[in-house]
Amino acid sequence: VLALIMGGILLKLAKKTPGETEAEDAGSKSAFTALLEEIRREIHGLDDSRNDLSAEELTERIDTLLKEQYFDLTTRHEELAALLGFSKYAGIWDGVASAERLISRAWSMATDGHLDEAIEELPRARAQIDRACAAIAGLGTAADHPGETGKKEPGAER
Repeated sequence: VLALIMGGILLKLAKKTPGETEAEDAGSKSAFTALLEEIRREIHGLDDSRNDLSAEELTERIDTLLKEQYFDLTTRHEELAALLGFSKYAGIWDGVASAERLISRAWSMATDGHLDEAIEELPRARAQIDRACAAIAGLGTAADHPGETGKKEPGAER
């Protein structure tokens, strides 16, 4: 039975043409880029309105961000790593994780009654998510760079 299932999976994979795989990869990258952009907009919104937010408003908005967009992104992190390769993934995920940590820290400070300290974390989170968005935007699709593996050919530095 296992051999039958594996055979079916291999047959399905073999039917995919290189163009289909590249199109799927470009679509997946586009979906990740859009999700990161949503998170970036939310963090920018928090930072831009930080002086007008009460502790309750701040924690509610952070709760929503973490439970919705961040949850959607973090549940797919392995897919992103497989899509980009570990090195490129790590360059993006470092900013994503740092921003999430700073936003969570702001939430914790605000719930503990330290709103002034909480809002100090927002510009830091903004810088980190901007870094992650810049990293993913800096990656071209496979169609933009055919044959690019991220490895330099010997002598390419000349």
